[in-house]
Order: sequence, then structure tokens, then C-alpha cells
Amino acid sequence: MITEQQVEAACLYASQVYATKLSSNKAVTLLSKDFGLNETSAKIFIDDYKHLMEGRVFKRTLSSSAMNHFIESIEVEHGNAGLMKAVTSLKAHIAYFEGHYQTTMHSQRAVLAKFETALKKQSQQITD
Repeated sequence: MITEQQVEAACLYASQVYATKLSSNKAVTLLSKDFGLNETSAKIFIDDYKHLMEGRVFKRTLSSSAMNHFIESIEVEHGNAGLMKAVTSLKAHIAYFEGHYQTTMHSQRAVLAKFETALKKQSQQITD
């Protein structure tokens, strides 16, 4: 089981990798040695963060709590533009995963709904 501390560290390091302040290999090593995260999971966190930041589909899923943390962090660091890309990415991931595995991602859909609602509220505030 991946802990909240591991998720927080993975998000922080993934953000630094995306900002080119840290190499992906160094982040994986740090997450493995300092936080006990296996290297495959560390790579998935870093890769998924990049896809969220770019608004692109990703194929390896994170827990809903990890996804929530990642998207909240992206919103704080990158504002509405970052949030919109992350929501687009998560929506694409859900469509891919549900189509490929013939399942419904209820918890990921809940995360998506939360942030779509936040975007709608922000949009309404701008037009008011």
C-alpha cells in the first residue's frame, strides 16, 4: 500500500522533474531510497504527472486519493490553466481505462467531478 507521505513526495519530485529541476532517474532513486516507493511505482507517478500537466491521456492509473492530491497540487502551482489540462488528462484516462478494461472507474469519476465543478465555479465567477 502506498502511503500519503509517499504520494506527497512523489508529487513534489514529479513537479520538480516536470520543471526540469530534477532528473527523472534521480527522482526515482530518491523516492525509492528515502520513501520506500518501488521504482516502477515512482516512474508511474512521474509519468502520470507529466501527462496531467500536458493534458494527455495516461494508461497507468493512480489511486483516487493520489490523483486528488496531484490535481490539487497542480491547481495550486499552475492555476486554472494547469487545472484544465489535468482535468482533460484525467477525463481521457478514464475513457481509455473504462474502454480497455470494460469497467467503470467510480472513484476516479468522483475526483473528476470535483475538479470539473471547481472549473465551472471559476468560470461563473469570471462571467459574473
